[in-house]
Amino acid sequence: KILFEITVELVAFVEIFDKFVVSEEITVELISSIELVVKSIKLL
Repeated sequence: KILFEITVELVAFVEIFDKFVVSEEITVELISSIELVVKSIKLL
C-alpha cells in the first residue's frame, strides 16, 4: 500500500515535471522507471 502511494506521488510529480522540462529524454526515462515500479508492485 505504501509503495502504491509513493508511485501515485511519483506519477503526479512526473506530470508536473513534464510541463517544465524541455528535454523529453529525461521524462521518458522517468516514466519508464515508474512503469517498471508499477509492474513490480502488480507482481506482488
